[in-house]
Formats: sequence, structure tokens, C-alpha cells
Amino acid sequence: MAPGYHHAFTVAALTHSELVLSCGPAYLCGSARTRYDHRLMDTIRVALAEDNVLLREGVSRLVSSNDDFELVGTASDLPQLLALVDAEHPDVVITDIRMPPTGTNEGIQAAGWLRENHPDVGVVVLSQYTAPGYAMALLEHGSAGRAYLLKERVASVDELARAIRAV
Repeated sequence: MAPGYHHAFTVAALTHSELVLSCGPAYLCGSARTRYDHRLMDTIRVALAEDNVLLREGVSRLVSSNDDFELVGTASDLPQLLALVDAEHPDVVITDIRMPPTGTNEGIQAAGWLRENHPDVGVVVLSQYTAPGYAMALLEHGSAGRAYLLKERVASVDELARAIRAV
């Protein structure tokens, strides 16, 4: 783990067995604060992976409407996402859990691949699944640079923006 990075994401059980991750203030300390403080960066480069075209277009527009973010591309499946990351080198990837080709856990696979091949890329997983196994798989190799948000519980655009900035 790089200096200044702390495992401050915590998994908290909520009503209806929903899981969320919250970023504690310890995460943004030391050199991490300099790297991720949006006031000190020109833009945060974001790649989006979502197989549902309506959600993909909606999240794309939300990201693009924020002056702090630059949407560098979108993907509808895992192979497209991996190619997009290699070509565009985003700071953050927003990904769905289940996408083609298998519709199982491609978002978790992408997070693992990114940790191995592009460890500086943060990952925000947007999921409709409350099963704790997905969140635990995302955090299996550490919580630094990772966030898990339930689509139905994201109450505002600011909540997604905070997650993008935090990872």
C-alpha cells in the first residue's frame, strides 16, 4: 500500500440487508489528499462500463455535466472496458457488476484486473445487488480506491460525484 493510503472504507449493514461503503476521513490524508482533492486537479478522467444503454447514457450525462470530470469513454461489456482502460488511462472506472459476456461478475473481474494492471485506477461499482458477496469480493484485496454503491440508494448526483472523488 502506498504511503498516505488507509483502508478507511467500511462495510455497514443497513436495513433490508443493503450494503454501502463509506469513505472515512482517514482516506484523504497525506499524499492521497494531494492526489485526489478535486480542487487541486484539473479534471478526473472517468471511464464508464454499463450494459444497459439507458443507464449508460444517463450516467454518462451526469459525469459529463460535472466540471471536475472528463468522460473518456464508455463500454458495454468487459472486453470493451479493458480495452478502454488500456487506451485512455482513466483515473476512475465506474462499472456495473454484471455485464456481458457472461452476465455474472464482470465488474468484480474488472476491479481485480485493474488492481493488478493499473493499480492507480479507482473503481466505483454501481450495483443493484444487495448480496454481501459482491461487496466482499470487491474488497477482498483491499478497500483502497474502491467504492460499492447500490443504484437504488444513490440519492443524488453529488453522492456519485463524492464516490468518484474518493476513490
